[in-house]
Amino acid sequence: EVAAHITCDTVVRYLSDQPCKNDLDTLKKAFVLANNRVYDARQNDSALKRMCCVATAVLMDPAEGVFHMAHIGDTRLYACAQGRIIKLSHDHSPIGREEEQGTLTEVEAMNSTYRNVIERAIGEKLLADDTDYIETASFPAGNGVTWLLCSDGLSDMVTTAEICDILDGEGTLEAMAT
Repeated sequence: EVAAHITCDTVVRYLSDQPCKNDLDTLKKAFVLANNRVYDARQNDSALKRMCCVATAVLMDPAEGVFHMAHIGDTRLYACAQGRIIKLSHDHSPIGREEEQGTLTEVEAMNSTYRNVIERAIGEKLLADDTDYIETASFPAGNGVTWLLCSDGLSDMVTTAEICDILDGEGTLEAMAT
């Protein structure tokens, strides 16, 4: 909870201080700064020595018509359009890797007792600005695409097919979220 608060606050503040920079490098720097603040908090408070968190964030660059993503852990970014859903982030976990490689089905991965084992987390180690530890990517915005950021609280309970059915359905975004 503390790591997530530090991460969210740091990323939002950093991006707010960079109002004209909607690029991937700016988003990555925000994640590095958040990571290092969580790491420092771990080092300075023995009660927090094991804290970490996972996060996925997107930053829209309207001039370029792209979304930039920064990601660590098992939170997810999906794009859904015309009955098709694509997971754009990669779970930084053994189970996630096995699912992507096809050695586990989505349902098997959802039900695995090891599904919460994470290989990368914010605050786990001190990062330099040029790190590859943070997964980054850019995607064209595209017309008619619904973007979904979610935690494993959703993706461990609802299949991607069910998510796509909801996102392609009728109703407001609030109704879809409910």
